[in-house]
Amino acid sequence: MMNYKKTLLSIVLLLVSLAAGADTGTSLVVLMKNGNTSTFELATKPKVTFDATNLIIHSVKEDVSIPLADIVRYWFEINEATGITEKDTDKSTIDYNGGTLVLNGLKAGTEVHVYDADGREVQAMTARHDGTSRLSLSQLPTGVYIVKLNSTTYKITKR
Repeated sequence: MMNYKKTLLSIVLLLVSLAAGADTGTSLVVLMKNGNTSTFELATKPKVTFDATNLIIHSVKEDVSIPLADIVRYWFEINEATGITEKDTDKSTIDYNGGTLVLNGLKAGTEVHVYDADGREVQAMTARHDGTSRLSLSQLPTGVYIVKLNSTTYKITKR
């Protein structure tokens, strides 16, 4: 459970650092295992806390409690004032199988970084010309890891 708290502490720190840009329409988006997303506008100054098993977000509109085990990933979106946003053309996929991360559909040269729950980088790699990357995590201890490529972040649990 301590790993979850450290990961969520990083969310809180990012929220604080982004609060200055909250007027531009920055939002925190949380993706759950069931495919649902929850979006929280930073302009409303949501209060982010957690207990042993839940991420708790208190906002002007609602209070939400999300089980930590159900969170797949989270990211920040900046909504332009024009209401026109870029189309997401990222077709990358990530799979964790037998201790190896397999990434496909990346642009050649995309950097892939793996961080432990304390925020330390434990692995890094650059995608090959064919847009693939394989990272063996077999030597790493069990725990929660964050995989970051471009502006996309994934959470994986090694058991």
